[in-house]
Amino acid sequence: MTPKRPTYENAESLKTELEYANKLAKLWDMTAMKLPLKYQLDFAMINTNKDVKALVEIKHRNIPSTKYPTFVMSLSKWTKGITLNEITGIPFILAVKWVDRYGIYKYHTGDDVDIKFNFRTAAKWRNDWQDNEPVVEIPIDWFEEVND
Repeated sequence: MTPKRPTYENAESLKTELEYANKLAKLWDMTAMKLPLKYQLDFAMINTNKDVKALVEIKHRNIPSTKYPTFVMSLSKWTKGITLNEITGIPFILAVKWVDRYGIYKYHTGDDVDIKFNFRTAAKWRNDWQDNEPVVEIPIDWFEEVND
């Protein structure tokens, strides 16, 4: 039997996530609603009529946005966002907070991303074998800067 995967979210990471979600909600004149885990994405952005206007995955990186040419995320989360977008027509948005800026990427059908295999050794990561997985690499220049 495969051991249950640890949960890496903690009070601090959830606080950072919620702050960014609320920042976006304010900019877009919406309300950020945390989604249940089964949706695999973090928030739904809701308008005053309670219509879902965006599905948002929020990430925080303790590096500058210029450190790497791409943003890496799990293929599983990527495909979940795309699937929900295709079924519902609701935009799938990836929101990233780097140390030097906030950025959002809105998925468009046909965006051509690279799919690679991310292999992390215990010496370089948290020693969780499930971190070794297929990932997508989204070009940093696809991210629009978010201003106050």
